[in-house]
Amino acid sequence: MNDYTGKVVALTGAGSGLGKEVADRFGAHGAKLSLVDYNEERIKTTEREFKEKGYDVIVFAFDCTDLDKVQEWARTTFLKYGHVDFLFNNVGITSPGRLWNIPLSDWKRTFDINVFAMVNGIHAFMPYFATTDREIHICNTASDAGLSINGLFAPYNASKSAVVSVSESLAFQCQTYYPHIKTHVWCPGASPTDICYGREQDLVDKSDPYYSSGEFRELDKILKDGIAAGYPVSEAIDGFFEEFEKDYFYIRPAKHEDHLIQYKIDRILDKQRPVPVHLR
Repeated sequence: MNDYTGKVVALTGAGSGLGKEVADRFGAHGAKLSLVDYNEERIKTTEREFKEKGYDVIVFAFDCTDLDKVQEWARTTFLKYGHVDFLFNNVGITSPGRLWNIPLSDWKRTFDINVFAMVNGIHAFMPYFATTDREIHICNTASDAGLSINGLFAPYNASKSAVVSVSESLAFQCQTYYPHIKTHVWCPGASPTDICYGREQDLVDKSDPYYSSGEFRELDKILKDGIAAGYPVSEAIDGFFEEFEKDYFYIRPAKHEDHLIQYKIDRILDKQRPVPVHLR
């Protein structure tokens, strides 16, 4: 990895999973960290662990769907450190099911977190980024699900496709208006993290009968088993930094999932419907 001494990283979804691991790697290589997670206990634990390692870190606990809170985070970070070199819009949740049975509140919450929290981050930080000529990187976390076809997780796939599309638009526009801002979209692939457990905390109405249905339990198990069987987090992070430091736009370390993306490309070019897999 490169030496990031003096660089400042602002990152959401930092209390666990891939976000925490990316922050840990940056901290270990000299970066200063401004980290967000909606779970206060989790982000405080991360802060404690990182400070024990000697990292320069500040943490915030709030929901990134709240633009006012995201803007306050941006202001506080710039007041503390004077600049930001890397912005990671990383928060995300998922939800399985037959798309007509998934509660509309779950659809909305998935898009609010996966898409609009990213847009909030861009809105909050761009006014600062636009006033400097130092090189800046914005990295939005999507998924190979945003580049492929999977019928089990319609809200997640749709929202991650939106993240890819927004990131592509951001890349076009930054090259036109602010060429010092480099953009990336990170599609990690399946890796054993907490992403499929967010629903079980406080993100949805757990009293909705859908969440006690056989359909939900069956598909939720498929999701969790698939995540648990993914490639190791350490490999995902190694692959991320290898491609990030090569300035790739589509950061896709999960090469074993290439066939899933090729399948979608082939279906598009052949104008054919996707073939159902693991659906009843």
